[in-house]
Amino acid sequence: GKAAPSTSHLIWNCAPIKLRNTTRSIADNAMAPERPPTSTAEERLLTPVQEQPPLPHTTAWELPGISPRLGQEISAFLTTEWSMSPRTLLGTDGGSKYGLASWAVALGCDTVGEPMVGEDSVATAAEIMAIFQLLGAIAGVIGDVVTDTGVDDQRLESSEPLALDIASDCKPAIRFAKSTILPRQRYRIHIAIRSYLRTISDAGVT
Repeated sequence: GKAAPSTSHLIWNCAPIKLRNTTRSIADNAMAPERPPTSTAEERLLTPVQEQPPLPHTTAWELPGISPRLGQEISAFLTTEWSMSPRTLLGTDGGSKYGLASWAVALGCDTVGEPMVGEDSVATAAEIMAIFQLLGAIAGVIGDVVTDTGVDDQRLESSEPLALDIASDCKPAIRFAKSTILPRQRYRIHIAIRSYLRTISDAGVT
């Protein structure tokens, strides 16, 4: 053999050593037969390497879309709740682990949530996204809910205006949504949130 054989040669190609037939062989899973490596990565790592699909493209300056499912759920929820009481409560939440984050909105006993696109997201960003998604969904359906479902007529018969209470346990996200000063980060989301709040207010909802 070679004077200074490589480790991969000793493991996979050196017949006298025969390591490949003992402990240094690759199996795709516990039921699959052992096989030689099919790539340099498998040769070095001594384990099967499976290709991972690329992550969805995302950039910090792109404004996320509002969840269609959340819009449908919000419309049904507000129509039902406001038909019984002019005031209703919703909740938002977000979390992150290992750089992957997700947001959620609580509608009574139901919850709508989705993962955030991309990596390296923190919990505060997920909390902000939850508020952004909720306000965007409300702004998208508020006109139809107030005008086309008869809720507006019920409000005129009573002296109490329609109101929304939104619960969040993240003070930085609350400050972000309520601030009138344009932030240096996530400013597109901040502008959108302010626009959604104006739309909701213009519909006569406090």
